Amino acid sequence: MAVRPHPTSQGQGGAGPLGTMRLDERLNLVLPLEGGRGFVHCQPLDRDVFRHNWRLFAETWSMMENDNLSITAAGAVAAMAMEERAQALGCEEQHAAIMAEIGRTARLIAPGPEGYAPLPLATAEKRGLLPADEADEVRNALVFFTVSSAVQPRARQMRTFQLLCLCRAAESTSLGVTAFAASLPTSTEDVRSGVTAAA
Repeated sequence: MAVRPHPTSQGQGGAGPLGTMRLDERLNLVLPLEGGRGFVHCQPLDRDVFRHNWRLFAETWSMMENDNLSITAAGAVAAMAMEERAQALGCEEQHAAIMAEIGRTARLIAPGPEGYAPLPLATAEKRGLLPADEADEVRNALVFFTVSSAVQPRARQMRTFQLLCLCRAAESTSLGVTAFAASLPTSTEDVRSGVTAAA
């Protein structure tokens, strides 16, 4: 079932080109799913998560930088890079906790009879709502976003985020997951007809 492009990607709200956003805004990542089936919304992890796992975050980013990976390549392998560094550092439990937190806080937003109800990504995966290859692609992109948000200076983070959005057809938004879902068409009938219900 196709989902129309989110209206804010046209410059009418919180998502879109980073040039329209201030450096002090908390940016979240929105990944459109293939075939217009919905979105995955991800916010940066809490700073406490970074403070408790800073070495794994830093080593993952350093590994990707030292290997001279492009944004496209790094965004496609970041989850595997983090897993490899976790094994090398002997912190597999920390890695598992980070991945579980990403799976808990990231949300699948897809149309249903009651409109858009955000669902934790981990739950969506358990229910088979994402094909395995698409789930892997999403996870790698989310880990790249998470690590980038945690370790980079704000100004450089904005540039990296902009390149990620260009390379992976993603969006940036200052909207939280509930507000983002509420800004989408409110029913599957709206999606089919191309009519956005009144707020």
